[in-house]
Amino acid sequence: MQCIVGGKSRKEIAEELFITSNTIKTHLHNLYGKLDIHSESELKKFVARREKMLSTADDPALVS
Repeated sequence: MQCIVGGKSRKEIAEELFITSNTIKTHLHNLYGKLDIHSESELKKFVARREKMLSTADDPALVS
């Protein structure tokens, strides 16, 4: 997930992890199903929302 969000292609990820592009495709398909999303752009939005939510929760100025 980090690689996709970081802008790497499926081919680059496969080469880096020594697995096939089809394996990447399968993992993404499973991930999308679990997160109920349908594209890389939705994945990027999901991660951005989570990061924002976590950074807000860690900000002592926002905790009452």
